Amino acid sequence: MLITTIAMAVVSACAGAFLFLIGQLELGFSVACGIGVFVLLYALQFHVFVQKTHKQTEVTAKDHSREITHALEQSAALKRQIDVMEKELSAAQKKIQAIVNYQLDEEADKRAVLEARLNQLEELVAQSFAHTTHTSYLPPIETPAPILDMMASEITKISPPKPSASPQKTITKKSSPNFELNTQILAALVADEVELCLAPVVTLPHRRAKFHSASLNVIMPDGLRISTAEFASLGLPDDTFTRADVKLFEKLAVIVPEFRRRTPETAFFVDIQRETLRNGRSFSDLLSIFEANPKIVDQLIVGIANSTLSTLDPLENATLGALRKQNLRFCVNSIKTLRLDMDNWSAMGMRFAAIPACLLHDENQAISSDIVMADVPLLLRRYGVELIVTDIDAESTIVEVLEFDIRYGQGHLFGAPRPVYIAQNATPTQEHVAVGTKAA
Repeated sequence: MLITTIAMAVVSACAGAFLFLIGQLELGFSVACGIGVFVLLYALQFHVFVQKTHKQTEVTAKDHSREITHALEQSAALKRQIDVMEKELSAAQKKIQAIVNYQLDEEADKRAVLEARLNQLEELVAQSFAHTTHTSYLPPIETPAPILDMMASEITKISPPKPSASPQKTITKKSSPNFELNTQILAALVADEVELCLAPVVTLPHRRAKFHSASLNVIMPDGLRISTAEFASLGLPDDTFTRADVKLFEKLAVIVPEFRRRTPETAFFVDIQRETLRNGRSFSDLLSIFEANPKIVDQLIVGIANSTLSTLDPLENATLGALRKQNLRFCVNSIKTLRLDMDNWSAMGMRFAAIPACLLHDENQAISSDIVMADVPLLLRRYGVELIVTDIDAESTIVEVLEFDIRYGQGHLFGAPRPVYIAQNATPTQEHVAVGTKAA
């Protein structure tokens, strides 16, 4: 617009100069017209030149603008790429740090386990040395040697054996009343004379089997079945408990894949004894089973007694931490009071809590506890723990259970523990294709 105005001003100036020249020179009309035409043509040529220059300037400005815009877009894209690379680098750093922290924690747990085992070994060596020093001056025939794996209170209850011509009988563990029974049980475990039993854990109120509770029966030479739950009442040594736990997990490693093919959602509750958490050899055997059968881990729910969880020592705590790293789920059982340590359960990774039906309407529990049974299921779910009511043996108990918001139940009313086996040469027309129950 400014350039057009300047061009018009130049044309007007030329016209004025032309008129002034005619008046001064008194030229002829034809000469004046020629000069006027020349001036007009020159003015028009100048105007065209100015317009062309203006257009070129506009085109150049637009090109520069497009280049600047393109450069800005490239800069923004480069900035976005840098941001993405920074995020990826940050994520990689966090992942590396998490891996390093996990390895450090794992090494710390292993170190704690080794230190605890070393302390145990030192204590055992000291006890053995003290025992050897104490008994070396006593007559080997008339006075029996103490049994290392029994408590002092139990030793005082054992009467001295009668003198015998064989000094070895005075130092053997046969002075224990359950030595023969324990020997038979250990022999049965070694010979695989055991049977795996499963009891259903059902959903309520529909009573559909959701889980299975696994236990082990030891078959004695006379055909008698002894459940691992009876070991504590028989006063058997710790080593028998740990061997039975390992055998139970070995059986599950065979049975679980068969169930997985038919019902992939099925999970198995399996209890682990405190003695196994303290026994390095048995715990190593369990880890070997999990490493050899990684697919069964997702379908195992390890049950631990409430009394064990509340009194864990450093060795047991480290062992339980190693089990958690196997991605196992956990259940707290053997609960005898409504004083529930939910914070500790949640911190220890408990996902289920098994409470016996007798606690549902126990007035003494209601008085001694800060909460009532009706609030327990909801409170547990807030901590990520699901409640299971056990020992449901009658329909009247079901009525009481359904008064509360309880989703799972177990007991003889839904099915007693039954032995299972892998069917040999089973056909699809049989009732149990791969896994079945033994006939009574």
